[in-house]
Amino acid sequence: MALNLNDIKKRTQENKEKKVSIDPRSYSYLVYSLPDGGKTSLVSGMFEGKHLMLATEYGAKACLCANEIEVASFKDLKEMSKVLSDPKSIEELGYSTLIVDTATKVGSYIESYILSRAGKQFMDEVKKWNGAYGLVTRYFDEIFDPIKSAGWNIVWTCHATVEELTDNKGHSYLRYEPQSNKRILDILKKEMDYVWFIDKRYDDEGKVHRFLVTDECKTSFGKNKTNKYVRMPLEIELEKNEKDSAKKVWTEVERAIKGFGEDNITTERKQATIGEFTEKYRDIDEIKEDVVKLGGECAELGLRDKAILIMNKALGTDSEGVQRTLDEAIQDNAEALELCIEEMKDLIKENSTR
Repeated sequence: MALNLNDIKKRTQENKEKKVSIDPRSYSYLVYSLPDGGKTSLVSGMFEGKHLMLATEYGAKACLCANEIEVASFKDLKEMSKVLSDPKSIEELGYSTLIVDTATKVGSYIESYILSRAGKQFMDEVKKWNGAYGLVTRYFDEIFDPIKSAGWNIVWTCHATVEELTDNKGHSYLRYEPQSNKRILDILKKEMDYVWFIDKRYDDEGKVHRFLVTDECKTSFGKNKTNKYVRMPLEIELEKNEKDSAKKVWTEVERAIKGFGEDNITTERKQATIGEFTEKYRDIDEIKEDVVKLGGECAELGLRDKAILIMNKALGTDSEGVQRTLDEAIQDNAEALELCIEEMKDLIKENSTR
């Protein structure tokens, strides 16, 4: 479609007339805590079941209102991205909030896929592709940018990591940060409207009290949706009932959006344990057989070169830059080859219907 100067003037004027959203449910959030802090239950309760949750851990099982989809690998993330990037997905599901539980595991899945392609155990060992860490950003964007473009508002949960530090008076204190791949955290902290930490404290009787407090990150304010420098509200003591907690949170966020918020600081926390979803991959020899079989089907359709390109991309090259062959693939390459199989199936399907 041809675009002229009048079209540009019209569109810029429409943008000027847009009003800042004051609906807190349209904002993006990152909520993190030590394991068993209740972050998954809280964000699920905040959106009252009107959301889709990508669940990487068993904590989501405790959320009775969660419309959860288990995600256990990079391959699962790619498949989910393909479905949710459809502009009709929001209309058909009836809600537009996507909760990703957790950013910690998403980072782990992306790293595992990169290592699977390279046949390495540690990210620092990957020297090709200008270093593995640049690929983290690329794959993260490939998965989540199409979802955001389709209109989904993404809310994230994340585990916390703790570091013991000493102040200038020699007093030790604990600092808590979201735990995930550094590249992913850099992206999220820039994109989020609010970053929160769930703090667990113990009273004199040993009873636990949970507080939702503002993270010390400078981006913990509504920078994307308001025209003021709005800090988060006073720390909120969460209730045992998540619906009551959610009501409290929304009340305080609305106050913050209107400019009445105040600063917070985080304090002591307590360790706990978690369970994770894991995906067990098939034996590498079985996977190789499927790759060969699908490669033959591609060749029959005149797609041999495309099939080889897909397979070579999955296998990657060795430390000297030499293309790895299918015969050289080991069990550590299983995830990359499983994704290769799915791409070959898509290629065959697309060309069989023509």
